[in-house]
Amino acid sequence: MQRRSAPDAIGDEHSAPSALENKRSNQPLIIASSLAIVVVFFAVDLVTPNVATPAIGYCVVPLLVVQTRRRWFILGMMALCTFLTWSVYLIEPLTTPVWTSIFERSMVTGVLWFSFALVWQRTKALTELARQAQALTRANIELSRSNQELDAFAAVASHDIRGPLATTGMFADLLANSLQGKIDKDCALWLSLIQSEVQRMHSIVESLLQYGRFNREHLRLVECDCEEILATVLHALEADLIAHGAEVTHDPLPRLMADPIQLAVLLQNLIGNSIKYRGGARPKIHLSAAADGEGYKFSLHDNGIGISPEDSKKIFRLFQRGEDSQETKGLGIGLATCKRIAELHGGRIWVESVPGRGSTFYITIADRLASSRPSSRLAEESEQARGATAYLEAGKREEAKGQRWL
Repeated sequence: MQRRSAPDAIGDEHSAPSALENKRSNQPLIIASSLAIVVVFFAVDLVTPNVATPAIGYCVVPLLVVQTRRRWFILGMMALCTFLTWSVYLIEPLTTPVWTSIFERSMVTGVLWFSFALVWQRTKALTELARQAQALTRANIELSRSNQELDAFAAVASHDIRGPLATTGMFADLLANSLQGKIDKDCALWLSLIQSEVQRMHSIVESLLQYGRFNREHLRLVECDCEEILATVLHALEADLIAHGAEVTHDPLPRLMADPIQLAVLLQNLIGNSIKYRGGARPKIHLSAAADGEGYKFSLHDNGIGISPEDSKKIFRLFQRGEDSQETKGLGIGLATCKRIAELHGGRIWVESVPGRGSTFYITIADRLASSRPSSRLAEESEQARGATAYLEAGKREEAKGQRWL
């Protein structure tokens, strides 16, 4: 199940011009057909004595002529139908009361113009709808182009920022090594602070680049196994899990249609936060999932420091952190990334917590898994799973590279 491009969201961008050309090529046929219908019903009305019933056939004419979009032709045909309706009244012999014929012809004329009004209003509505659809197509194309430009800008900007950061970190490391034992404690502390802030800035740039990369342009949905994704995440976090003695358990997890890379980042951020904001006890984290309406509801429970109710919504905003977590280093980007990933998958994320008693994060994900899948998707799923593993391991290598500055 692949996401459609911006023009495809409402139809092929070339379909409108071709449809317009088809309508223009059909106009002579429409004009000829409407004139033929008028002639036929006029003849039938003329040979049918003292009955206005055949004239009701003129009501078909508005349905045809309105497709030409020629105002004067449409009004001319309506006037012609009205004229022919009353001309027969003047021509036919009077064998019925005058008021009967006038009433019948008036009813036919009223129905004729009422049909015209309905068809005209419907045409105006369809025209406005087509105009809005074209405007939406242009907006989607412009949005897609803007997203591509932003991606290119983010890549260039991050490269230009990381270069000076790497240089600053390298020279700070060289100074620390060459002046070791030759400077006082204050200078050593200042150098350490420089290295720490360089590493922090490096982490911010990487996290922001990752946050901006998660959008619909980069969403790749495939059928994936959540247990395999969790195993990949735990392998990437193995060093932290061992260092802090963290225990991660889980119930049986489903197979669903999702982006495995984004789902891995979501789980890694949540589990990493549970380890980072641990309490005095050994970290215990449990992940479970259950069917919930048209999707799945995941819950991740930990025994960490918890979150105050006032911060339960604040922590999902960019660069926002809870008051209870200020003593622990963090950027305030991880949970904002989790929120974006959940929304891209048709769900949401929220937290229920009591300070000092741990937290439970809930994530809903829409179930887009088809009842059957083509065999070619197996290869695509394996490729995406390998991509998730490589992505997480690359993140670990970048983190280790940054730590070498210290």
